[in-house]
Amino acid sequence: MESPRPRTRVYIDGFNFYYAAFRRGAFTDHKWLDLVRFCEKALPRNDIELVRLFTARLDPSRGRAGQRSRQDAYLEALATLPRLTIHFGEFVEHAKWQRLVRAPVGGTRTDEVWVPEEKGSDVNLASHLMLDAFRGAFDVAVVVSNDADLLEPVRMVREELGRTVGVLKVEGGQKRCIFSGRADFIRTVRRGHFAAAQLPHELTDSHGRRISKPREWWQSGLSQHLHPVPLQPGGGGVELGRGVGPGVAGPQQVGPPGEQHAARAQGPGRRTR
Repeated sequence: MESPRPRTRVYIDGFNFYYAAFRRGAFTDHKWLDLVRFCEKALPRNDIELVRLFTARLDPSRGRAGQRSRQDAYLEALATLPRLTIHFGEFVEHAKWQRLVRAPVGGTRTDEVWVPEEKGSDVNLASHLMLDAFRGAFDVAVVVSNDADLLEPVRMVREELGRTVGVLKVEGGQKRCIFSGRADFIRTVRRGHFAAAQLPHELTDSHGRRISKPREWWQSGLSQHLHPVPLQPGGGGVELGRGVGPGVAGPQQVGPPGEQHAARAQGPGRRTR
């Protein structure tokens, strides 16, 4: 008898994900992303019950009015998805003295610059991850972040509460995953996962208001319609395995060869396979 797919909740660090995928990463053409569908494509053997997105609204001042408008449209589109919740932190900006990368010869090596920061998302993510674990709300939790601030809450959920926690790694190549050896599995996402999870160009919210994909994202997304990228065969995920605690599902060897599956740490209520 086939084992049921494990109940899974996904916790996305919004700013960390944005910079990894769209600023430093190669997925700029796919910003109009259905995050629930994206998680389903990246974790096809899991039952994605809920996706939690942790982010902050941009300050529209200092030339960011266009960015804020596009962000608002995207957040409104995401709010129409039934299995997604959005949790807001704060966007702050401070004037700080910073060292210059290319200081002029004979000139000053530092200057005062505006430094934007997003506050609260890591704490909010850790809080909801741990609360959901205490409540037994999932068999598997998946964190989408590469933030070292989340190492301790992930360790506590795994070792102290006996829950399975995996990571979706957005940046490929040689970029090191901070959770290497500290999560039950690590799965690298691919371009096909993004391409297969785009929102409709227009949506309607519960009040009948139309939400449209930002015009600036149409040109960048044109290539996905001209040259669709298929998903790689043998997608990864997590299956129910041997018990790692009361009512908790554990990962088996899944996914294509070469996928990184971290060694399981031992803690209260856990046992090896």
